[in-house]
This record gives sequence, structure tokens and C-alpha cells, in this order.
Amino acid sequence: MSSASSPSSTSNRRSVCIIGAGVSGLISAKVFLEDGDKFDITVYEKTSDIAGVWSDRAYSTLRTNNARHTFGFADLDIPKEFGDYPTAPQMRSYFNAYADKFKLREKIILNTTVTNVVQISEGASDPKWEVTIRSGTDTATATTTEVTYDYVIVATGMFEQPFIPIFENADSFKGTILHSSQVRDKAEFKDKRVLIIGGGKSAADMATLACGSALSTRMIFRKAHWIIPEYVMGKISTRWVLYSRAISNVLPYYKMSPMKTFLHRHLPFIPRGVVNFIKNGIVQDMHIQKGHVLIPEGTLLGDVSICMEPKGFYDAVRKELITFNKTSVRGFVPHSNTVLFDDGTSGEYDVVVMGTGFLQGFRFFSSKLTSLLGLPSQGCQSGRTKNALFKLYRHIVPINGPKNIGFVGFAEALTNASCYELQAHWLTEYFLGHLQLPSSSSMDADISSHIKHEAAQYRETGEPIGMVILTGFRHYFDVLVSDLKVSHGLSTNFMSENFSPFNPTQLRYIQKEKVALRSSRSQQGGAATTTRSVLFYFSFYHFLLLVAAILIAFFYF
Repeated sequence: MSSASSPSSTSNRRSVCIIGAGVSGLISAKVFLEDGDKFDITVYEKTSDIAGVWSDRAYSTLRTNNARHTFGFADLDIPKEFGDYPTAPQMRSYFNAYADKFKLREKIILNTTVTNVVQISEGASDPKWEVTIRSGTDTATATTTEVTYDYVIVATGMFEQPFIPIFENADSFKGTILHSSQVRDKAEFKDKRVLIIGGGKSAADMATLACGSALSTRMIFRKAHWIIPEYVMGKISTRWVLYSRAISNVLPYYKMSPMKTFLHRHLPFIPRGVVNFIKNGIVQDMHIQKGHVLIPEGTLLGDVSICMEPKGFYDAVRKELITFNKTSVRGFVPHSNTVLFDDGTSGEYDVVVMGTGFLQGFRFFSSKLTSLLGLPSQGCQSGRTKNALFKLYRHIVPINGPKNIGFVGFAEALTNASCYELQAHWLTEYFLGHLQLPSSSSMDADISSHIKHEAAQYRETGEPIGMVILTGFRHYFDVLVSDLKVSHGLSTNFMSENFSPFNPTQLRYIQKEKVALRSSRSQQGGAATTTRSVLFYFSFYHFLLLVAAILIAFFYF
């Protein structure tokens, strides 16, 4: 093992270690690189490519779960020719173009695994981190080095470790058992009897991929999840339905303004009616018979695994190319192709695919540090690991322990890329000491409120995990920009602001405002004011209040 000096030892800039070069790692690198006079960054990626889940390891038919217009980063549009829902190769091209445009590659070290992260100089006024890295993919020839950093950003993301359930006698199954992340092409299913375990996005992707070439395709799950058609009412992209501020304002969130509290307490028929209208439209556009096993029994907002339809999925369902059952695997018959199910039935299969999702693991932290940082001890997956909670303030920083560490990419929103971008902006100001955070007890109470809301909102899916935002992303974004003291980018056009879907380009102003605010602080002795002012505008809440006032006046006067 060798040691290396801190990258900041020859510069006044603060050194930052970013773990992971997936979506959250790339945007963290870009945002911190914009403050190159203050931070010197190094990104470690354990694989041979950037882009994480979108790298060349992804199966060929993987597509975004978001419409193109809502998925990219603020400073680079996803090309129109990619279509509404870009494929994995297209997204890989986009992320590579992003890395090239903002000169991120020279900061990324590939085929390098972070194996250990330990705080040194604990309790000192200027604590640092000792990061142990292993270079090379061949363990026999790999070299290990220790490097010291001022800050650490964990950006390993939500898809770091495949979750593979343990079944009795699985090791003696005569067929092939794969996780969805191991599948590359439909040729792997040609003329085979395929069983897919799971009811979410990856399982639906696998079923769609297999049914065109497999001898038979069966998909089993304990509970159906909402697999939403690409277009509602046949023509309207879901971005117009789920991504507008108007819709966000009528959906529940753990922290509600007085106006929103009034709406949910005294005018509950409005949010209930909006949600039911959307739900009925989705069911109608599935074009499958009433009572089909694919139609979830619970509410639309109670599903933490809501996803978009893989291209051709419902067409295959209607043609009966895929069969479905609500059951789970009990085990395998040794030295055979037989799979046993909990409902007492069995079946013969050549390939079993686990569409069972991923765990978020932190194997480079000790168990003591993991607990101190407020992270789940043994990985976490919604509905799988009981009491495995993320307890990070704003889903970014721990409330106890080290203050020179942050997490980007551990909040599950409908617009993940933009969510990570805002988190990275928030983290720069946190590291620079520009954010005024409440007391530890207040932050703990805030986290507890979110977990309580998550437990109630998604009780139909399973245990809360402390990182689910989904339809509350507009509220979460508003909270982060409020912390940053930058303007919310509100449009003075009522219709545009409230009924147009969110677009990542709305975040382009943040870096410029952050820099202006820093200058303002230095000139005014620490005071900070928003650099852009937004005149009063007629918001959706005001619209609802006006409607309520008219109704009250009509019926009572």
C-alpha cells in the first residue's frame, strides 16, 4: 500500500473526493468544477465507463422513466431526435457529451474502487478524510493507495448493488438465474421458458424484452405496481400530467404551507378529484380488461415503484405474449428446472430473471461511521429491509458527526437528474459555510416528519426508507432554493408557471446567483439577499382560493 498527499496540499483550494461517475457523480463534478477557484475535485469510478446504470452494461432496451424534456441537466438539452423516451445507448451518448462539454473526464479516474473512507483528525477544527483506493480490475495486480481529502461526496446512487433474494436450492437449479442488470439482449431468452420475478420497471423491461423471442414468458409478483402508459388519453405525454406545479400543489407533502393545508383540510374534494381523474385515465389507457392482475388495487400516490411503460409492454399484454400471476417463489427442486411457488403450484423454466431492484450500500464505511452518518446498516430497498432508514437532512447531509461529507443521489424524485443537480448546488454552499442550518434537534424533527409522511403515503408498498420524494419534487426543489436564498425562477405567466411541466433549464440561473450572493455577502459583512426579485404573481393557490371564495359567496350569500 502506498500513500499520496492531499490534492489540496499544493493549492489553496479545498480537495473533494467524489465517489461514483454515474448521473449524480457527473453533475456533482460539474457543479463543483464551476467553483474551481474553491474546490479541487477527483472522481473515482470503479468500472471502465461513466454514466452508471446507463453505461454499456445496460440492457439494450432500457429507456428513461421520464420524458426527455424532464430528464436532462440544466446546461445541456437532450437532443430532440432521441424521441420522448431515450434509450440507454442514447442516454450514454448524452452523458458522454456532457462530460466532454464541461471537461469532466480529466477529473475522473476509471477502474478505481474506493474501499475505505475514514475520518482523520477527528475533533480538529479542520478534519479530513483518508480515502483508500484500489486501482485496476485484476485483484492480483491492483494497487492500493491512501489519499487525504478535505471533503467527500458519496454519489454511488440508488443502483449500486443488485438485490438478489435467497431461495432454497437455487444453487442447484439446472437453468440460469440472472439479475436484470446482468441481461444484455433478447438473444439470451431465445426459445427458452422465462420466469421474471418482480412487478416494477426492471421486471416489466425484462418481460417486454423476452416475450419476442422466448418460448414462454411469465411474470410473477406479490403486488402490482403502477406501470403508466407513455401517453395519457392516447396523446398527452405524462410530463403534462405529473410534472406541473398545479398538480404538485394538490398532492400531499410532509411540509405544507398554510394555503395548502387549507386546501387539504377544507377542500379535500379538489386533490382527491384530481388524483382519481389521473388514475382513471391511466387505467383506461392500459386498454386491458377490468380487474386484470396488472391493475393495482391501491391508490396511485401510494405506490413507491411507479414507473413508465416499456415500449410495447401493453401491446404484448393484450396479445397474451406475457402471462402474469400474483405469487412468489418458495424455492427450487434440486437438480431440475422446476420452480416452486407459494400458491402451491410449480413450473418448468430455463431462465429465471430477478427484476427485484437494487440496494444502496456503503461498504467503504465502517459500521460505526455508517450509523453515525444516519445511513442504513445493511443496504436498503423499499418494502424489503425493515427499519433501514436514510436519516439525512435535506436528503444530503448527516445531522450528527462529520460536517465535511455529503450525499448526492439518495432522493427518489420524478426528476432525478435535476434533483441531483440542485443537491450539488446546495452542497457547495454547505461546504463553504454559507447555509444557516437549524439545530440538530430541529433537523432531526424535520427528518422524522418526512419519514412519518413517507410511511403514511406509501404504506401500501412497504416500509419507509427516508429517501422517497416522487410527486413531491416541486416542493423539495422549492425548499432547496429557499435554503440557497436564490429566487425560485417563477414565471410571471400564470398559465406557464402552473400548468407547464417542469424543465431542467429552469435551474440554469442558480450558479450565477450563487456567485452574486457570495459577492454580496463579502460586501455587506455576511448579509445575503436574493439577486433577482420576482414581483407578486397570481399563483395556483391564489386561483384555488379565488374559486373557493366564489363558491362560498354563491352558496351562502
